[in-house]
Order: sequence, then structure tokens, then C-alpha cells
Amino acid sequence: MARSSWLVAIVFYICTMIAYHRFEDSKYALDILGNIPTFLASLAAVIGGLVALKTYTDSKRKEPSKAAFDAYQECLKSLIEVLTSKEDKTYKLYYTKVCYDTLRKVEPLITQQEHKSLIAVTNNILKHHLDMLLKSYCIADYFCCHKQYEKSFPNTVTGSANALYDYWKEHVRGHSQTYKDSQGEIDSFGAYPFGIDKDFLIKALALYANDRLELNKVTERIEENLQLIETNTRHELIDFADGFPMLTAYLLLKTHTQSYKTENELALGLTCSYDEKYWLCYHLSSSCSFLIKRPNLELTERYQISLPKDKCLI
Repeated sequence: MARSSWLVAIVFYICTMIAYHRFEDSKYALDILGNIPTFLASLAAVIGGLVALKTYTDSKRKEPSKAAFDAYQECLKSLIEVLTSKEDKTYKLYYTKVCYDTLRKVEPLITQQEHKSLIAVTNNILKHHLDMLLKSYCIADYFCCHKQYEKSFPNTVTGSANALYDYWKEHVRGHSQTYKDSQGEIDSFGAYPFGIDKDFLIKALALYANDRLELNKVTERIEENLQLIETNTRHELIDFADGFPMLTAYLLLKTHTQSYKTENELALGLTCSYDEKYWLCYHLSSSCSFLIKRPNLELTERYQISLPKDKCLI
């Protein structure tokens, strides 16, 4: 600041000397020199006014962002407090969904970069606790049951999908509200009350992946990527498959399966698949693909389930 002041003073001095030598033989030389301080004072007043106006407008612009920032931070801290408490998993996930709905509304009002940078710090802490919560879920938790799954299985999306399907067949099939409403004609994977609502898990994952305060965009991407069977673009679902294989398998099974009737019972099958060997195929590069083998399910494109209108759930 001091260096800039000296530089400005030197420039003005040089300009004054040039003006004096230029007009020293003129009878108006002293008038010209006398007008220079007046001009500089006017210029300083104008600059000061512009600086004051900019400061005022910046302050006014920051006020709504600051209010939104305070509300956002308070909500994040409240969620972290619940996630670190002794509340059960069901309540923690429900409270995560409640906070998500609030944060999604407040987030667009945060416009100042300094506020976003501060929130990023709290977001990192939240991410850690969400990671612990989501990784603590076992197969029985996803179906809201108390019977534990005793068999061992690979900690991969395919291994988790097979284990989830095995558990569904053994403990859940034929007990859901969907089964009762359809009078035993259909059932669905993770149907109420034996399954976590997919919306709850997607919102928890969106908060986990929301590094740049783009909650709406992150949620939309996750929902769109869940529908994909093949893609050439790397996306969050690939990272989730590595970090949360069972959660990813559960969401994919909820999205890509339907029940059908065999001769003696209801079974579950994939509505579509990449090919006969692989369920999903994500082309990460020309030489590398992220392939997930098909779970131990049948393809069900050839199955058509027809119900009378009075039995339909839609």
C-alpha cells in the first residue's frame, strides 16, 4: 500500500513538472498549476465515492449470502451432531434426508466464494461421518429385518447383489405390501416395509459427493447414472461401486429388477443387461472398461406380467 502511494505521488509530481515547463512562458502558468491540486482533489473525491459505492453494493450483495451461509452451516452442524450421536441408523438416515431437503433449498442463495470455501471445510467433516454411516449397513439393515445373513460373499457389487437377492428370496419375498395389494401376483425388491426407500439413500450419497456445492446437479447425475447399462463417461456411480459396493448393488437392484411368476413362486430378474455375461459396462478409456458381472438373476425382458386394472398398484 505504501509503495503504491509513493508511486502515485511520484507520477503526479512528474506530471506537474511537465505541465509547468510546458506552460512556464504563459501568463496562465500559475493558474494552470493552481488548478492541478483542485483537479486532483476532485478526482480523489470521485474515486472515493466509487469505492464507497462498491463497498456498499458488495455489502448488500453479501447480506443474503451471509444469511444463507449461516443457515447452511447450522444445518450441517446439526446433521453432524446427529450422525455422531447414539441414535439408531434408521433415524440418522431419516434426519440426513430432512437436512438434505433444507440444504437443497438454501444452497442456491450462497453466492459468495468466501462462504462456499468455509462450507467446504464443514462438508469434509460431514463426508467422513456419512461414510461411516453408509458403510455400517449390513444386508439385514437394507431390508429392515433382524435376521442376519450368515453366508460369506465377495465385497463387490456383484457379490453384494447376489447376497441381497438370496436374502430377499429367503426372508422377504411374499411379505411386502406390494405382494399383499396385488393378491400375490407381483412383488418387488426392497418393497415397503421390507426395504429402505431408494430416495433416502440417493440423498445421503448426494450429500456425500457434494464437494462443489452443486447438490441439485449431483442428485440429478446420480439418478440418471442409476438408469445406465452402458456409458463412456466416468461418473459418481463408479466411485460408489468401489466405496459402497453393497449400497450400490441395492440401488441398482431396486432400479433394474422386476418380479415374475414361475410355476411355483415369484422370482426376481433383470429388466435389461449389457450382455449375457455382464450386467453393466462403463467404458473408462479405449483400453479399459469397468465391467460388473451379472448377478445370479434371470433376464426378464421376455416376461410380461398382466394384472386386472383393479389389482394394479399404479
